[in-house]
Amino acid sequence: MLTKNDLFTDKNLILLSRFCFLCSREAWGQDRVYYSLSGKYNSNFENDLRSRFDRYAILKHWDFQNVNNCQFDVQRLTVQGRDIPRKVEETILDNHFDFEDFKMQIIGEAKNTVLIKEIINNYIEPPPTPALEATPYLKEEKMCELIFQIASTGEIVINANGTWAGRKADDSSDENSYRRLQQALYKTVNEMKNYQLALPEAAGSAAPIAPAHSFGSTSQSQQPVMSVNTSGILGTSVSDVPAPDFSTTPSSQHIPVPPVPVMQTRLVGPANSINLMGEIENWNLSSSLSVQKFNLEFTNIDIAKVKQILQRVPSGLQPTMSISHESEEEKP
Repeated sequence: MLTKNDLFTDKNLILLSRFCFLCSREAWGQDRVYYSLSGKYNSNFENDLRSRFDRYAILKHWDFQNVNNCQFDVQRLTVQGRDIPRKVEETILDNHFDFEDFKMQIIGEAKNTVLIKEIINNYIEPPPTPALEATPYLKEEKMCELIFQIASTGEIVINANGTWAGRKADDSSDENSYRRLQQALYKTVNEMKNYQLALPEAAGSAAPIAPAHSFGSTSQSQQPVMSVNTSGILGTSVSDVPAPDFSTTPSSQHIPVPPVPVMQTRLVGPANSINLMGEIENWNLSSSLSVQKFNLEFTNIDIAKVKQILQRVPSGLQPTMSISHESEEEKP
């Protein structure tokens, strides 16, 4: 937002802002004399600010090395006060935002099964080179709505908490599909940002994905069990191993045996990332569960894909890496 003059050098505005603070509950507002004046000064302060914001600027080209080369598109406002945010968003959508270009970018991102918050984070950053034109950034809630609109056409699908949603065969139009998706998927911004995007063919035509084959899982009920062999003879199975007899302990006092944590190892795959994410949801594991070791194994991939995978590893993690490959022939 741009103003007619500098807000921080206007003496009248500075005085009004100080009066508003002194009459607030955070300062002296507990005193009735001061608090009774708060409405007067707050009203004057708001009315003064209302007419000062008459333009807004949108980044068009960003040049970090030469800031003087940065370009902005400046537009005038025809509204004042609380109507400004709504009007700015409407003007950006009508005059600056290219929905078709945005849709192509979202479809391209969906090929890699990304989260909505990753897309939003990319839009916050300016283009990597000055030659590229910056895409206007909308508020997060609006960007989620536009993504739902793309899903309503059947070009992408959305994974919301393990359930895939997209256009159905019985949707009579894009509008009906959008209304259904919005009713099913519209939550808080933080919840919507954790939705995952994919192409319809990768997600089984927007239906919940069933595992392609049964995946092995070692649970607590499958752990070796110690039991007493009533015949007194050691059998060939683990379950026939005699259990320790604590009744012969010399001390008459019971000695508590500390519980031994049971480790569970879950194995799934090979499968694409969407199936792997869906299997984690099926396991119903708590997000705060501490994992001792996490392995992802890839076979028959090239170094370029290895670099892409490493770029997605969170910066706070320090994994160990090993690569098995054939010896390269000596170059001349």
